[in-house]
Amino acid sequence: MSSPRRRGMLGAALAGLLGVTLTACGVPSSGPPVVVKSAPVGSGDDNVPQAPHRDPPPDPATASGPTDLVNQFYGAAGYDPSADQLRANVSQFFSADARGRWHQDPAGLTVVRINTNTVTAQGKDKHGRPIATVQVRGELVGTLTNDGSVEAPGPHTSRQYRQEFRLAQWPTGTGGKEWLITNPPDHTLISTEAMIADYTATPVYFASPDHESLVPDLRYVSKTIAPVKERTILVDWLLDGPSRWLAPAVVNDIPDGTKRRGNVVAQSDKDVVVVDLTSEAVGAKHLLTMAAQLAWTLRARVSRLQLRVEGRPFPVPGIRDGGSTFDTGSLRTFNPGTLAANSGGYYVSHGSVIPAASKQWLPGVLSAPATRGLNSHVQRAALNVDSSATALVRSDDDGRPALWIGHAIGDAKSSDARFVRADGLGDATEIGRPSLLPHSSTALVPVDGSLRMATGTGHTEKVPFVPGSPGGEVTAVAVSPDGCRVALVRGGQLYVAPLIQQDSALSIGRMRTVASSFTDLSEVSWTQDDDIAFGGRGSVGAPSGQSGAMRGGAWQFSLDDVSSDLLTGTSGDRVPEFVASGTTDPARGAAHGIILLAINGKLWQLTGNELAPPAGAAEPPPGTAPFFPN
Repeated sequence: MSSPRRRGMLGAALAGLLGVTLTACGVPSSGPPVVVKSAPVGSGDDNVPQAPHRDPPPDPATASGPTDLVNQFYGAAGYDPSADQLRANVSQFFSADARGRWHQDPAGLTVVRINTNTVTAQGKDKHGRPIATVQVRGELVGTLTNDGSVEAPGPHTSRQYRQEFRLAQWPTGTGGKEWLITNPPDHTLISTEAMIADYTATPVYFASPDHESLVPDLRYVSKTIAPVKERTILVDWLLDGPSRWLAPAVVNDIPDGTKRRGNVVAQSDKDVVVVDLTSEAVGAKHLLTMAAQLAWTLRARVSRLQLRVEGRPFPVPGIRDGGSTFDTGSLRTFNPGTLAANSGGYYVSHGSVIPAASKQWLPGVLSAPATRGLNSHVQRAALNVDSSATALVRSDDDGRPALWIGHAIGDAKSSDARFVRADGLGDATEIGRPSLLPHSSTALVPVDGSLRMATGTGHTEKVPFVPGSPGGEVTAVAVSPDGCRVALVRGGQLYVAPLIQQDSALSIGRMRTVASSFTDLSEVSWTQDDDIAFGGRGSVGAPSGQSGAMRGGAWQFSLDDVSSDLLTGTSGDRVPEFVASGTTDPARGAAHGIILLAINGKLWQLTGNELAPPAGAAEPPPGTAPFFPN
């Protein structure tokens, strides 16, 4: 199902939720209620009654037929996730007998991407009542848990999803008829379409191991939640720590044991939101990063933040505004996605790296005198986020590929650079596109199916995977802007995983599958801090789940596999050989950055869903292997 998640719409979605009453409990995305204590009197917008849900709830009486009934059923659990209301919304789709046999799954909501939803049998039972069988096929995405994260299925769990529903038609109390399900499923189900409609995807931010930057951990908050409860729930999730998947690669600079004191409420002037923490917060060793975690986690809901400890203002040294009250935007540079945003792209043409835009120049590391003999016979290339280091895959005299690592001497604008040839690659026959770690000359690169780390000294070594990881040859890799996560194609399947750094060693943590049914995968690239783009062939499902056509093109998926979008929707059916994306500024919320594609030896730029020549070009130039600083 192609259902893009647009974080750019977050502000508009939240605007409809502004001004909501403060009650005794707030409900997270799923699971039991979260207790939220009473707010102080006069807490501004937090005392305004809650706005109603944007749409009426799914109702079996409104279904046009068996497939529409099933489609609405997959949206019922997400409409209002409070325990009693969820049960009422879901069980109304069951016959009376089935209603008594269904139990809500305590693990959370099972998230499914529906590709096909079809009637496979229809007739009448022995009482003359119309009956039907509906077959749903798609992909198992994961489980929406109490902490708002989507937990991926286990590594040995099939991602193929199949559910058969038996339906019968029953009279309603108003003289009409409605289809109802007679065989309740074992899980509490929700479709990705309903997830996108009824939940706000929002990241909670943790710190990189060097405490220099932030790493997003994608969570989901029900759109029925009031602003004060949203903010309070997000802070609680932050205090509880990262999701199980991301935890090996990040740290929490809010000290263990720190609790929230009262709700996260707006002051009476509505301009400042107060986060009051317990005394454990005083022991934070990285106060500025702790403040940045709070600011970025609440950024979409807060313009100014006041940090308190045990009820007293708590100044954070180093914040531009000074004191304990500050603009959340003053800590924007802690998110590395803001640094990589709007960077210009490059590509390889006739063996040399050149800029994709006509008015763009090569950075110093690629234009320095030391590079002149190396910017030739290039097959693939990479730059780090500040363009101070590059990795070049070049053809040797014998035609075999070799990897060269270069870095500017001085800053990124320096005209002096030093290059070394990577050793230890033996007689490699295929070296994929390298991906540099941010602010580093260390790169990850696929070499003859294995994943290698290459340092600025020329040293290379294999990167280990956590035991039990899916196997196969690694053909593509992309490091995230924060350097703590990685996307890769292994064994023909797309994965994302935490990139674990211990001293100078790197390893790949638990891999989670993205776009499990896709084939013909080519390159992968980061479009946002929690989205990736890739070339491949997969299924496009209509909103009703009726269509399962296979299409080739460039795609964008969220890291947790919930949202999907065919980017080249009206531009043919070809899988691009290369896909490269510039990331967007997370604070601005665009759907994706500039995307360059190489198709049949020509360079194209994606604008909307249409392919066009790169900026400033009348025709797509000959070229391949596009890339952006990452």
